[in-house]
Amino acid sequence: MGDQSDITKLSRKSGISTRTVLILIIVASVAIRLWGLDFGLPQQFHPDEPVVVSRAEYGVATGEWNPHAFHWPSLQFYLIGFEYEVWFQIGKITGAWENPELADFPEGDRFISYTLRNPSGFYYLGRLTTVLFSAGLIWMMFIFSRRFFPDNMALLASALLAFHPIIVRHSRFITPDIPSEFFFLAALFFMDRLYMSIKGAGEGSTSESDRKIFWTAIISAIMIGLGAGTKYPVGALFIPLALIVVFTPSRLAALTRIIFLIPLGITVGVVFLRYAFALRSH
Repeated sequence: MGDQSDITKLSRKSGISTRTVLILIIVASVAIRLWGLDFGLPQQFHPDEPVVVSRAEYGVATGEWNPHAFHWPSLQFYLIGFEYEVWFQIGKITGAWENPELADFPEGDRFISYTLRNPSGFYYLGRLTTVLFSAGLIWMMFIFSRRFFPDNMALLASALLAFHPIIVRHSRFITPDIPSEFFFLAALFFMDRLYMSIKGAGEGSTSESDRKIFWTAIISAIMIGLGAGTKYPVGALFIPLALIVVFTPSRLAALTRIIFLIPLGITVGVVFLRYAFALRSH
């Protein structure tokens, strides 16, 4: 506690708020991740990156979004594909895909030709997306940690995550690790809020409190579904979510708890299937 009070006194003397320190940590973490973002380019040294990038490019060029392979789910593939789709439409307007040598080829083929000749920009865009997820992960770590610890300790947890060498390394690549960790932590955050909401529900709870519990649970389920759509194991969080709904000490009616479970299971399933098994049509 002595160290903690010393940090608090130092913060007060310097006039730096907790929010300012958090912003500085996030900005510094982004700067570190941007340094070295060009690793391996134009060759692709990380073996997982071409899997995501090539699928997304193919989806944009052909309109075929089913990856036909599910070693990991497809949310990241769709997210990167949306960014490439925007790029593709801008290129159509500016004439970037025009190539006299390929004048007789379809526009999608000219786009693929461009990606093969100039791959670096597509990898930069995908890696930058991972960097943004990493920044969100650091912020989520802070707001989740402060639920259990003082702000000083929450800042320390965020800093450890921001500057951990392995996290920094993975935050530079187009892989599902960092996005899935973001959704995992976001799901835990909303599950904690759900626990507190149910615990605070008294006998004869109002429709307003029931509505708050319901939507907090739904958001938790959405985060779990998105996480599972990025990396399958995140879907296991549905088990503690269900346990929270059923067993959290409260005067909330048992029937209400059971009714809550039905839309939660449907939400997780629909969100997961939407982004794991290519139910998207183009």
